[in-house]
This record gives sequence, C-alpha cells and structure tokens, in this order.
Amino acid sequence: MKNEPINKDAFGYVKLHVYISVSEDEFITIEKYVAEMHNSLYRNDSYGDADLRRFVHQKLTEENVFIEQSKVDAIVNALYDYMFEKGNLLSIDWVGKFDKWCDWKQTLLDSISDFILFHEYIPNIIIMSDHTKSQIEFISQMTANADYENIKELLKLQIDNSLSDKYFILLYSLDDDDDDDKPYVKYPIDRMLIDFR
Repeated sequence: MKNEPINKDAFGYVKLHVYISVSEDEFITIEKYVAEMHNSLYRNDSYGDADLRRFVHQKLTEENVFIEQSKVDAIVNALYDYMFEKGNLLSIDWVGKFDKWCDWKQTLLDSISDFILFHEYIPNIIIMSDHTKSQIEFISQMTANADYENIKELLKLQIDNSLSDKYFILLYSLDDDDDDDKPYVKYPIDRMLIDFR
C-alpha cells in the first residue's frame, strides 16, 4: 500500500505556501513527526513552532533521514501555520512571575522579549489575578508613571483568580488579533516596546 499524507489538505497548503519543491515523500516523513509530537494534527496541548522544528530535526537525525534543513524548516513552519489557521492550535503562552513588585515593568519587558524570541509572535493578552493587577496599579500610582496604561493598550487584560499571587501569563491568541496578517515579528523588539521605555 502506498504511503499517503495524513491530511491531504495540509499537503496542498504546504505545496502552495512553500516556495521550494516539496515531494510527497518528504512531506509524509515530516508530517508523521509533527503528528507524533502532537498526537495528531488536532492536538490538545500547545507547543510553539520552534519546539516543533527542534523535535522534527531530532527525529530525522535519529532515523538517519536526510532532508535539507531549510526545507524541513519551511515545511514545518507551513504545517504549523496551517494548524494555526484551521484553529487546531491552542493559544501560545508564556508564564512569568513578578519577584519584586518594584521591578514589575522590567520583569514584564523581559518576559515579552523572551516570548517573542521563543515563539516569534507578539503577545496580545496578559492574564493575572485581581490581586496581582491591584499591586501593579498601586505601584504605578505611587511612582506616577503611565506604564500600566501603556500595557493595557498593547495587551488585552484578562483576570484569572486561580493564578497564584505575582504570576502572570502572556498569550498570543489568533481570536484576539485585529490584524489580518500573521503577527509575525518583522521588526526589532525595541521598536515594539518603545512606549514602555
């Protein structure tokens, strides 16, 4: 029996969006590892595309399968985008903690930078408890700075009181992105964060 893609629509998407020649065999091999990491193309947990690329490269090395690295990356990225567009991925997130309230701004900046470097997306949601939010508001009022207001303009604030004190979650959710284009990072982080500095 001939090997076939798990998802023929995904294969078509990859062929359309990857500007180098991709054979069906190459796609099937890579798709198998993508599905293995996620149990299926319709998975229940969330990994970033960088995690996925690392996993596929590791599997190819273990199995002594050679496909050019740039081609693997292009196929994996296109598969990831396909799953994202189809709503098969949960939101991309990053958990942070404010160790000192007075350093909340720097902690948040560092977390946003790490999020962007790791996921290559700009977060658009921040989740924290009412208590954590009130502490940041209190510190902001005491120091008379408008940084907290700038955060609310860049990140949609959601309250989750099940989060422990001082913890927050940065999230990228396609549902909360007003931009029609993929919010892929195409400019320096400092430019995005200029209002925070």
